[in-house]
Amino acid sequence: MKKIVKKTVSKMTDETSIPLGGMDRVILNRVSEFLHRSAKLEKFSEKQWKDDIKTYFEGKCAYCGKSMPQLHKEHIIPINKDGLGLRHNGNIIPACSTCNHEKKKYDEKYDDGYVKFCKQNGYNDALAKIRQYMKDKGYKPFTTDETKKKKIKRLILEARIKIGNINEEYAKKIARLIIAETKK
Repeated sequence: MKKIVKKTVSKMTDETSIPLGGMDRVILNRVSEFLHRSAKLEKFSEKQWKDDIKTYFEGKCAYCGKSMPQLHKEHIIPINKDGLGLRHNGNIIPACSTCNHEKKKYDEKYDDGYVKFCKQNGYNDALAKIRQYMKDKGYKPFTTDETKKKKIKRLILEARIKIGNINEEYAKKIARLIIAETKK
């Protein structure tokens, strides 16, 4: 995913290295909230997720099957403008840090990163179980229509740009206020 960065008014920190890509998650999490309210999507529940780890995945990484003291919340379909995943119990599975980190590389290259990750690492049984889990939880990508996907991606990019511009505008205003205060 290409990261959008902007130079800012600050000379004290290198803010040009901060990506605005996190906005994708914010926007898609808000989409999830609107869908929850319209009763079209089950709301994410921390308790349900923990119960699913214990029961459905037997406290193990959904990919490699290893028991780990700490499992990460891994989004099967990433929540970003490329993955267009949503915050839903059926899109979040337990993953060890190694699988979580490695699968992320596949998400950056492929639309179906989790499928490629499982197949290339010999996790075919895991892939079948993950697909069944998504089905059991009623999760599916909110659109398979490529035209609609492109339109959604365009809207998210447009929002990122607008949000970046607003951030820059207010950063300058705040900086001017602080500079004026220090000159007194």
